[in-house]
Amino acid sequence: MKRISLRKRKAFTLIELLVVIAIIAILIALLLPAVQQAREAARRTQCKNNLKQLGLAMHNYHDVHRSFPPALVAENKQRAPYSNGTTRANWAWGSFIAPMLELNNAYETMDVGSVRASDALEETHPGYAVLTQGYPMFRCPSDTAPEINLRRRPSNASGQAVGTSLSNYVVNHGSNWFQPVQTVYNNNNCWNQVQGPFKVDGNTRMRDITDGTSNTIMIGERIYDDPNGDRGDHANEFHRAGNVWVSMGDGFNGNLTNQGTSFWAGLSGVAFCGRQYINGTDGWEDSMGASSRHTGGAQFLLFDGSARFISENIQHNRSRCPDSLYDSLLTHQWGEVLGEF
Repeated sequence: MKRISLRKRKAFTLIELLVVIAIIAILIALLLPAVQQAREAARRTQCKNNLKQLGLAMHNYHDVHRSFPPALVAENKQRAPYSNGTTRANWAWGSFIAPMLELNNAYETMDVGSVRASDALEETHPGYAVLTQGYPMFRCPSDTAPEINLRRRPSNASGQAVGTSLSNYVVNHGSNWFQPVQTVYNNNNCWNQVQGPFKVDGNTRMRDITDGTSNTIMIGERIYDDPNGDRGDHANEFHRAGNVWVSMGDGFNGNLTNQGTSFWAGLSGVAFCGRQYINGTDGWEDSMGASSRHTGGAQFLLFDGSARFISENIQHNRSRCPDSLYDSLLTHQWGEVLGEF
């Protein structure tokens, strides 16, 4: 008689299954941070490449025009002063370097220099479509902001506030407060020393960077939202990134003692200053400073074309006069001797 053997099928016990699940969970927990770090490293590299491309465009602009572009052009000098964030648009530095970024069609469609920026923001103008779409080269991949800046909205010729192309990159205005003109008054508060290379109607040349091109910042980062999240009623006052092509800024009336208010909105939309710490979270002044989603600091482009990551813990006193390492990097004619940064 033939024997029939019944083989027992092997299977996991409940305890073994739980152990396997636990091991898989631990491996995933160990793997995810590594994946996230790798992705952030890639985003940081892309951000650095964006800065270098903008720097190259700036240098090409300088080769053609014998100066760097102004932070913005004061087209609306005789109009009503800044009020409620609805000031008429002015052409900003991004619009002037567009041909150097292979954006000739966008430049010509906007009619930069041929019409007022506020006229180009009218929906009937062909440039409206260019002014209201996103451009990856002006965006840090780590910032999850929208393509359009809905916080800083310049107005068109009809007085309507319009959200325009958002930029995470802003030029260096100096180590403290915004002043719109090339030459500022000296009220014993060091205003003439804190000025940086980019101003309203400015025309800084390479030869003007007497502190050295490797010791002076050209462009820095700024994020759209508060890095600590929504802080309530004043959340819209913080950071807010910048604008690519145009910025706000009416109200220039020739009175040098009253320019911080009338042009603050315009300059802070396309430039940054050292009034706030890097990644500062102290209040409304955050929207003047530099900030990023990169942990521990932000990336900056120097005038020599190199991109550097600068720690948020860099020496910075926030006093009225440039007396710290960060101030020295933001001023271009102060003659400081710099340490390591």
